[in-house]
Amino acid sequence: MINKVKNVKILNLDGCNLGETLIEMRDDVEETPNCNNIGMNSETSSSAIVEAIPRAFESCLIYLPSSLVYLSLANNNLSNESFPMDMSSLSMLKELYLDDNLLVSLPNWVKSLSGIEILSIRKNLLESLEHPPPTLKELAFDFVRDGEAIFNQEMSPVLLNYRVVGENGRENIEGIVKEEDMRDVEEKVLRSLGWSHLVNLDFTKIQPTEEGVKVRVKMVYEFGIFSTWYVGKEMPNWISDRREGSSISFTIPSSPCNLRGLNLCCVFTPGEFITNDGEFFAYISNIRISNITKMCTWIYEASEGFKGSREGITYLSHWIFGKNEMEDGDQITISIFTGSPNLSRRECGVSLVYDEDEEDDGLGYYRSWNHIIGGDLSPFQTTTPGEYHLDRYRFIGVQPGWFGNRYD
Repeated sequence: MINKVKNVKILNLDGCNLGETLIEMRDDVEETPNCNNIGMNSETSSSAIVEAIPRAFESCLIYLPSSLVYLSLANNNLSNESFPMDMSSLSMLKELYLDDNLLVSLPNWVKSLSGIEILSIRKNLLESLEHPPPTLKELAFDFVRDGEAIFNQEMSPVLLNYRVVGENGRENIEGIVKEEDMRDVEEKVLRSLGWSHLVNLDFTKIQPTEEGVKVRVKMVYEFGIFSTWYVGKEMPNWISDRREGSSISFTIPSSPCNLRGLNLCCVFTPGEFITNDGEFFAYISNIRISNITKMCTWIYEASEGFKGSREGITYLSHWIFGKNEMEDGDQITISIFTGSPNLSRRECGVSLVYDEDEEDDGLGYYRSWNHIIGGDLSPFQTTTPGEYHLDRYRFIGVQPGWFGNRYD
């Protein structure tokens, strides 16, 4: 049996749950096979191979050697019910691959692995990924549709490779990014952001276009910043300070109320370059807000855009700030950088939002996130003192082709 092989470090069980046969041990193979075999590398014998497939594959998981450092169970039709309740004996496990199975959530036993550093759970039926081990340094997963990942707040920065499969898929990784259909956002949240003009709006009439397909109007939240795109060229009438172009400077006026945040709006309308069908592309690469007085700068990688028509397209964002970040008399500069500056004309505007002493403004959940302005932004601090590069991929480190050639 597998548990009879001592000091095993690497165990590859890819594609082994495809049939039944007896188990045979031999020591004359130097390379680990890729499929239908079980490869083991041991301190005592680097060529030990279990060539056959267990009769009851799931039952053999109970007997996995506690010495394992690397384990792959990919492509075995395993479901959440296939695993034993307790696999805490794998205390030395560093790498775990559960790809190409039938998992709908992260198995509970995985959460208890005390030393795991690399976890891949791609190409399953995932609908949620809750509380992966905080020791992880690399994590790969995908959702078959809208899904939600919840990380522990104490989790350190992790190299992450993920995607949402399906039309209009949303990215929800609690503590990092949350996407929500604007129709599902609570009214009190919209009003607290100062976005009252979006309450009771028919969002189907202002849906932007991406790659020729209408996309839902959604609200994205990360770093204490809410943002949305929608069709329209009229800047909301409550935007008090407006400028032509892509930059604006102002001094925060005195007020008896506490400054809670600011709204930034940018309206794109067709410029000199426009296609024959009247379309143009509006795109924001990043937004730079600097408090000159306090020598603090936040550079937010918005990294999103949509196709607009002659109706124009509007970008709106709300930035949560506390009293320590923005105070009366501070000099503020805002610059909006676009990927294609010659494709459209721009107008930007700013409106400040103050506390109104509401007991529940609906934003408590959002303020509880760890990596937001006023919170812990240390993973995003640049070499320039007081400057923070707010890019989710800088934090989670998404890289194309991660895990070598295993995933495209």
